[in-house]
Amino acid sequence: MRIHVRFTFAIGAAALAVSLAACNSTTTPILAAVGGSATSPGSTTTPLVITPSQLQLAPGTSAQLSTNAPTAVQSQLRWSSSQTAVASVSSTGLVTGFGTGSASITVRYASDTTNVASATIIVSMP
Repeated sequence: MRIHVRFTFAIGAAALAVSLAACNSTTTPILAAVGGSATSPGSTTTPLVITPSQLQLAPGTSAQLSTNAPTAVQSQLRWSSSQTAVASVSSTGLVTGFGTGSASITVRYASDTTNVASATIIVSMP
């Protein structure tokens, strides 16, 4: 009996799957095994959340926002402000107030524009 071994590798955005099949000479599978899956760093199965969801600042002051994204993927987050003249946000979620008013700070994964969280920032004089 001759055994043929076939390896199949499938790599997707959210998973890595490996399968191995051994077949007899008629290519009828006699053994099949599938390795598990692994979540890729950019996987966005959990909806993003920003903490705190609302923040009040005085002009010239800063505060740190955080997300529920795993530490391993923090570098893949993209932060933005709807009103940069009111409040800006750094690539790590540090918000700085400038002019009075309100701004929406949003965060998303670089690879997934549909998984978005936002926080309301109100900048006012003390």
